[in-house]
Amino acid sequence: MKKIISLCLVVVILLGTVCMTSCTNDEETDGTVANSDTVEDGSAFSTVRREDYGEYEFKILYFSMGDGLNQQDFDAEGINGEVLNDLVFKKNSMVEEEYNIKLKLDLLPKSEQANLIRNVAASGDTPHDVYGIGYQYLSLAYEGWLLDLNTLEDLSFDREWWDSNWTKSMGVNDQLYCASGDFSIQTQLSVSVICFNKNLFKTYDLEEPYALVRSGEWTYEKLLEYTSNFYVDLNEDGEMDVDDQYGLTGWRAESAYSMFYSSGFSFGANSKQNGLQLKYSADSLNTAFESVYKIWNEQNSYLNHGSSSTHSYSWDVFKDDRALFCDTALSKIGLFLKDMESPYGILPLPKANEDQENYASYTGRIIPMTCVSKVVSEPQRAGNIIEALCTVSYDRVTPDTFAIVTKLQNAHDADSGEMIDIAIRNKFFDPVHWYEIVGYHEMSEVLLRENSTNISSYLRSYSDPAKKELKSINEKYGDLKNN
Repeated sequence: MKKIISLCLVVVILLGTVCMTSCTNDEETDGTVANSDTVEDGSAFSTVRREDYGEYEFKILYFSMGDGLNQQDFDAEGINGEVLNDLVFKKNSMVEEEYNIKLKLDLLPKSEQANLIRNVAASGDTPHDVYGIGYQYLSLAYEGWLLDLNTLEDLSFDREWWDSNWTKSMGVNDQLYCASGDFSIQTQLSVSVICFNKNLFKTYDLEEPYALVRSGEWTYEKLLEYTSNFYVDLNEDGEMDVDDQYGLTGWRAESAYSMFYSSGFSFGANSKQNGLQLKYSADSLNTAFESVYKIWNEQNSYLNHGSSSTHSYSWDVFKDDRALFCDTALSKIGLFLKDMESPYGILPLPKANEDQENYASYTGRIIPMTCVSKVVSEPQRAGNIIEALCTVSYDRVTPDTFAIVTKLQNAHDADSGEMIDIAIRNKFFDPVHWYEIVGYHEMSEVLLRENSTNISSYLRSYSDPAKKELKSINEKYGDLKNN
C-alpha cells in the first residue's frame, strides 16, 4: 500500500500488542481478515454512511519521520503476527471492502509536503484525499490552502472518536481546518502518561495509585508524597546524575510540558467573537508552575535536559529499578522499556488538585493532524472515508493501546488498560503551545531548564509580540470566513 514519494529514513517500530480485554494466539496469517472482523451493531463504524466507490484509490499523504512511526497508521501489507501491523491491516481491509476502495499511503518530508499542498491547491487539483500534517504547518490552515472540515457532513466531531478538546481549542471562528482523533494511532501513542515501578512499590510498602486515579485524588500533592525523600546518591559522588536513585524521571522535550499541562492550564482562549487570544489567570499559572517546579527541580527528580545522545537516560534509570515513577509518552514505553524485567503500571498524569474536573493529557506535537485540501475532487467522499477509518480505529485499534505500547503478546493488565483509556480520552491542547506563539509556547520547558520561577519577568518581554502574532492569525482566519 505504501508508496514513498521521496527517500526517507524509515526505522519501522512494529509495535506488539495485547488486548485489554481478550486476545488470542491463533490470528490468521494468510493475509486475510479474520472472521470476527464484521461490522457490529452498536459499533462506531456502524454509524457511518455506506457507499460503493467503485474501486476508487483513496490517497493519503503523510509527512515522513525518521523513526517510521507515522506510516504505521496505514502501512500494513498483510498479516505478519505483529499486533499493530495486524490491527491496522484489518482496519484498512474493513474499510476497503465496505466502501470498495483501495487505500494508498504516500510520504514526504514535512517541508516538501507543505510545498506540495500549497502548489496543488494553487493549481486547482490535488491527487490526495486526506493529509496528515505536522504542527509546524498549521499556517496552511489560515493561509487558505485547506478545507473547513465542518463542511464535511459525515465527520461527527461531537463523537468520542474525535478529540473534543482539539475541536474546541483549535477551531477558529467556527472553522476547523485540522482535526485530531482515532484516525491516527500515532496521535494516541503521543499521549503522555506516568509509569510506576511495581517492584519498588512493593519493596517500600506503597499503595498502587490506581484507586487514587479513579476517585479523582491523583494530584500533584499525591505525587509529591510518593517521591518525597526517595533520592539516593548511589555512587556517592555528591552529584545528581544518571547513576543515582530518583522518585521521578523524565525527558525535557516531553516531561517539561506534560506535567505542566496536566494541570489543565492554557495560555490561549478561543471564542467565536474574538478568535484566539492570550487569556489566562496569573494566579492559576503561578500555582500550577510552582507545583511543577517543585516536582521537577526541588524534589530531587531527574529531568533530563541533555542532548539526543542521552535521550534514553530517564527510561534507563526507571528500567534499572532506580526510579519510582517515569513520565513518558506512550510510544516511548515500547521503545525504551520493552526489555524491563520488573513489572510496571501506567497512569494518567496527575491533576493539579482535586478541584480540577478532569485529567488533562499532554499530547506531543509530532502527531499527524488530519486535514483535507480545499481543492479535493469530491469533499463528501473524502469525509465519508475519513469517518469510516476513524471509527474502525476507535472500535478495533485504540482499545489495544496498552498492548501496542508494551510490545508484549497476550499479557494482561486491566488496571493499566483502564488508565490508558482515561489518558487518551482526556487529551488537552493549548492553542498557544500548538501555534508556537513566541515565548509562551515553551515557557515551562525554558524555566525548568534555567531553574527559574520568575514567570512574570520571562513573559513580560513576549507579551506584545505574542499578541501581535495572534492578531495576525485571527485576521487571516477572518479573511477566510468572509470570503
